[in-house]
Amino acid sequence: MAAKLNDFDGVKSSARDDGNGGLVTDIHLKSQEKPLQVDFPQTGLDAIKGIQVQSPSVTVNERDPGFSSFKTDKFTVTSTAQKVTAGITDRTALTVYPPAEGTIYIGNSNVTADTGIPLAAGDKPFSVPVAVGKTLFVYVINDGTDRDVRVFEAK
Repeated sequence: MAAKLNDFDGVKSSARDDGNGGLVTDIHLKSQEKPLQVDFPQTGLDAIKGIQVQSPSVTVNERDPGFSSFKTDKFTVTSTAQKVTAGITDRTALTVYPPAEGTIYIGNSNVTADTGIPLAAGDKPFSVPVAVGKTLFVYVINDGTDRDVRVFEAK
């Protein structure tokens, strides 16, 4: 691959060709161990001409999760702590999606609004891996109003 030198308003940049004389237009980053975080500081974005970046920070996870099956379900979170499940035995992944309104609280079988991890409308989903052969019980309780949530389980 040969490097090509470009000049954009006095800012010099180089790009490699694809072996056929064309410029490389995309890059694929892979990480076998954990998500790969690529950060672009705003000053760097301001200096880049002719390239559009949607977000200043992008997380890419190329690792195969190895799921053989999954199940989703919707249930109503009440004022009594209840176990989160979509019905998969021996699950290795659990994700609880936030309610459309209000807040639910995540914890053990004694979870309360004071002791639980809050998951509010608009938050990112709560996800936890479960080691193969292990059992993890996650419980939820509402903020005083019944809340519908969705859950994803996989194994």
